[in-house]
Amino acid sequence: MLRRVVNKCSSSLLMNGTATLSSTYNSGSGFGYNMTSSSNSNSNNNDRKIEKYCYCSSSSSSSSTSSSTLMLPKQDTKMKSNGGRKVSTTSSTLTTASTTTTSTSNLSSIIRSKYKVLRENNNPHSSQLNQQQQDQGGSRTRFRWEETPKTVLIVKKHKDKRTTQWLTTIAQWMTTTLNLRVLVEPNVHSQMETSHIETYTEEESHILGNIVDFVITLGGDGTLLHVSSLFKEDVPPIISFHLGTLGFLMPFNVEDYQEALTNVMKGDFLCTNRMRLICDVYHKQHLGTTQAGKTFQVLNEVTIHRGSNPHSMVINCTINGHMLTDIVGDGLIVATATGSTAYSLSCGGPMVHPCINCIVITPIAPSSLSSKPALLPDDSILKLNISQKGKSFTTTFDGTRSIKMEQGEHIIIRKSFFPLLTINKTNETTDWVHGNGKLIEMSERSSFWNQTVHTTSAN
Repeated sequence: MLRRVVNKCSSSLLMNGTATLSSTYNSGSGFGYNMTSSSNSNSNNNDRKIEKYCYCSSSSSSSSTSSSTLMLPKQDTKMKSNGGRKVSTTSSTLTTASTTTTSTSNLSSIIRSKYKVLRENNNPHSSQLNQQQQDQGGSRTRFRWEETPKTVLIVKKHKDKRTTQWLTTIAQWMTTTLNLRVLVEPNVHSQMETSHIETYTEEESHILGNIVDFVITLGGDGTLLHVSSLFKEDVPPIISFHLGTLGFLMPFNVEDYQEALTNVMKGDFLCTNRMRLICDVYHKQHLGTTQAGKTFQVLNEVTIHRGSNPHSMVINCTINGHMLTDIVGDGLIVATATGSTAYSLSCGGPMVHPCINCIVITPIAPSSLSSKPALLPDDSILKLNISQKGKSFTTTFDGTRSIKMEQGEHIIIRKSFFPLLTINKTNETTDWVHGNGKLIEMSERSSFWNQTVHTTSAN
């Protein structure tokens, strides 16, 4: 089975000037990432090289036995010491390796196309900034293909006939016009009779990040959350189509699919880099160990709530090993910037731009006036402990998966190294403002104060 290991480097490494991150695959021995960072194209004094030693398993196509070989990064230039780090005077590469083994599935021969992710300044007056200000980078993410995409995954709303019809139409157009290989989920494929649509097995679901070049979603915002659960590590760029309903995260209209997908194939489009959270759950049998019982990746939020329990709950909140507070109430929401406009917003939390990497904590119906929402840095490690004896409570991940937790058990939440890239219709800020406009418009329509009230005179 083909397995992918991604270098866990923070996005801050891409913030120095114009940074390039390219996904490169090596035949026979896995893949690697090439990172080049330069603050001035005419000067190489600020370019950096970070050495990393990594093991790569090389295997023959006729045998499943593999041997480990120590791979050292290539060193093209003279290195000098700088505070424990090695700094190069020329641009160079950061490479990691993965294990590649033989699979009998026909999907094992597919390799994801090469691409680049660039970080740019989204200030409309950035041309007026001096060189030092421009070198600080920006929050805008630009995606470019280095190879023509070959494989696309289409994810539709579950048990919805309208999205099924659009899936068939889009898949047929993409295979005949764009010459793409179209994949769908196994449960969707079993209900379709078209020959130009393929699927994958349960074993191959773990290597989708190696196979799929980009993802198409048809449906509501819940479809995007489902895609996040399919990719535990690297997530291909996602283009989301709405079908006329309120799609807060779905900027594209499905009727314009030909123009939108043609532009995606050309590449050089803008994306919103959405941070995700890793949640490690420690049940009683895992207390005192470093091995979590279960691990979840979430895009919106993690919610600890009392569920059907009629009593309020007490959650002990610790940040980076320091005690923050005991939250007493109906529960606590830990959200990303993307999830700040979902459940967290309805509980009084702030609206946060999705390009801001942070962790939002919002109490649910707190019994204390001092319990207010707070924003934490994205490198914070949050530990939530259930401190009430004899009571069980529910923890929900992205509103779709739930588990029971009891007194003494805890959950550790931290930033994921694998963000989710959503393709923008215009840019990250314009799409976000339009999405908020839809949310506000829906709220105004349902507001009691905006409805005509007819009263009967007492006379």
